Amino acid sequence: MKFNKRLLIIVSTALLFFHASGQIAPKVSPKADNLYAQFNFSSAAKIYDRLIKKDTMNIAAKQRLADCYRLINRSDLSEVWYGQLANTPGVDPINKYYYAQALRSNGKYEEAKQYYTEYAGLSGANDERAKEILRGISYIELLDKDNPAYTIQCLALNTTKSDFGPCMYQDLLLFASNRQNDIIVRRTDVWTGKSFLQIYSSKVDSVNNCSKPKVFEGGKANGRFHEGPVAIDKALNDMYVTRSNYVNKPIRSADETVKLKIFRLVFNTAINEWGDKILDDFPYNSNQYSCAHPTISRDGQELYFVSDMPGGMGGSDIYLCKKEGAIWGQPQNLKEVNTAGEEMFPFIADNGSLYFSSDGHFGLGGLDIYVISKVDNKWSKIANLGAPLNSSKDDFAYTENESGSRGYFTSNRAGGIGDDDIYNFVKEGLKICGEVVDADTKAKLANATVKLYEGTVLKKTTEANSIGAFCFEAEPYKKYRVVASKDGYSNNEMIVDFKNQTQNIIVPLKKSNVLTLDVLVIDFKTKLPIPASDIKLIDLKTNKEAATVTDADGKTNYGLEADVDYKIIASKDLGNSSIEQYFNNSTTFNTEGIKSRANFNITIELRKEKAGVGIKIPDIYYDLDKYNIRIDAAKELEKIVKILKDNPTMEIELSSHTDCRSGARYNMWLSAKRAEAAVNYIIRQGINPYRMVAAGYGETRLINNCACEPDNNSSCSEEEHQLNRRTEFKILKF
Repeated sequence: MKFNKRLLIIVSTALLFFHASGQIAPKVSPKADNLYAQFNFSSAAKIYDRLIKKDTMNIAAKQRLADCYRLINRSDLSEVWYGQLANTPGVDPINKYYYAQALRSNGKYEEAKQYYTEYAGLSGANDERAKEILRGISYIELLDKDNPAYTIQCLALNTTKSDFGPCMYQDLLLFASNRQNDIIVRRTDVWTGKSFLQIYSSKVDSVNNCSKPKVFEGGKANGRFHEGPVAIDKALNDMYVTRSNYVNKPIRSADETVKLKIFRLVFNTAINEWGDKILDDFPYNSNQYSCAHPTISRDGQELYFVSDMPGGMGGSDIYLCKKEGAIWGQPQNLKEVNTAGEEMFPFIADNGSLYFSSDGHFGLGGLDIYVISKVDNKWSKIANLGAPLNSSKDDFAYTENESGSRGYFTSNRAGGIGDDDIYNFVKEGLKICGEVVDADTKAKLANATVKLYEGTVLKKTTEANSIGAFCFEAEPYKKYRVVASKDGYSNNEMIVDFKNQTQNIIVPLKKSNVLTLDVLVIDFKTKLPIPASDIKLIDLKTNKEAATVTDADGKTNYGLEADVDYKIIASKDLGNSSIEQYFNNSTTFNTEGIKSRANFNITIELRKEKAGVGIKIPDIYYDLDKYNIRIDAAKELEKIVKILKDNPTMEIELSSHTDCRSGARYNMWLSAKRAEAAVNYIIRQGINPYRMVAAGYGETRLINNCACEPDNNSSCSEEEHQLNRRTEFKILKF
């Protein structure tokens, strides 16, 4: 895409007499610099190129030329010039990142890896983009393999110009294009020397045959400057349009650029036509920053959009507004998806999945299309859609129909008709198929009931056929539970971490006339059930594991075998939260000697705590002026040992405290010895010492009013002093 996707971010990243690092760019040529400042990068590039031919050591001209080609999205030429700058001493380190981006966009992943690594080492914690992309480069081979679920086709309506941003509306496909039209007076964008974007429509039939596109005649949707893309609020029949900020003429910001705004066009159902007036009534539009690329949820209650407003995480971020009565509530930065890079073109599907494009997450290159879904009202992990929807070039502006079976996206990949092209896709039915069998005899169990869950949400119920077989339609990159049941058997379920190809499973059921286990998982503090908790039942003799997930009531069940020692572990992942998490918890039991029918009931409590907050270990006390671990304290430290064993990645600080008696310096030494004694006790139980930090705070953190300063006297009782002789732990890392 030569310019359209950059319309939003150009004002924040290319008002360039400044580089991303904040260094002032040197003056090179008054004429070229003036063109550059006006965003006429194509014309400026020609002058910078001539200057370099005269003076091959003109680093400032090379910098400007590389930036020009990046900003008009010529990755082939930006690779050439950033390649020269990346290894030139004294230039801005961002050139290494831009060089890596160009290499990746051109499919040169191994070379790109070198420069991402170099830039990540230089940029430190201020820019996580390179580190994120590096983490995903090992998946390139997988991402680049065509997903058999998708077939794609470049639409015949494309031209040699830029055609992008498809939106499905009734039997029409609406899109933005800078193709030539029949308007007598044509204005051009100085950035590219090409026509401004306008909104077009084309009728599309069931097999994607398209009529000749025509300029969309919806009221004032098209005007004098950039218009599009658009989105439809299906609940109200309103159209939301991204357009340049102008009335009769452009409205410039304080930095002398024209931002983008979100406008609204109302459909008049009485006359079956769009209204005459386009409304600038999105409350978060601004003359000083851009708002663009809206998408509205099926029920009309959520609007996602893209902005470079102050306080964001990168050049452009995705924001969410929720309906509050008749108005849109305050924008919320969607931190689950935003990076220091560019996130844009969100699309909220009817099933609640959010599709978007980004150059800040790992991918094949340029902009890639990603999806994130909500399960139990929490966002899942981000998934890259992979090939064929993604390529090493720019892939963006994904949209799909109500069922998700077909849709459209935009790409400037090789093999298209022009600059940006619109592609249609058809998604064939990916499936989870399997058989229900007797766990002992392996006989096929006909007519078993099989249910498909996503988290705790029941998606579909079916009945296994006469040979125990079943199939479900499934969506890529989602985690499912397949639960099978049959009279006379204990229920069983399988966790399916679904990728992008049909998966086959076997669900064994054990006869229920012997031993069963019912598990309930609850919150330690509230005692409320915790749905979608992960449960593992482990046979301690064979180390064989059986995984399941609790239902909406926090329950699940297993069939058991006699004379087996079991361990059961419960966990609950709170998604992207690194501040607050549930501890894993486990318990053991055995079925030794039980031959007749029996049922076990186990309740597991999960404790939720925040990192960095002190948690008192009850009843760990010390004798006056002592630091040895008493017998009663050892019992409490065993609980910490269990927490650390159940949570193998957890790191903690163990802190000890004294009462106020004795000198402050001595008390600091005594508390340090007490903390060290506690840590050494835990180490002797097999815990890695690197997972713990011993800290002594002396009398600096008394929990009551029993201070002794300044004369080292206190009227408190021994019991009150005892409360201060304590040990606590806090989580440093989950």
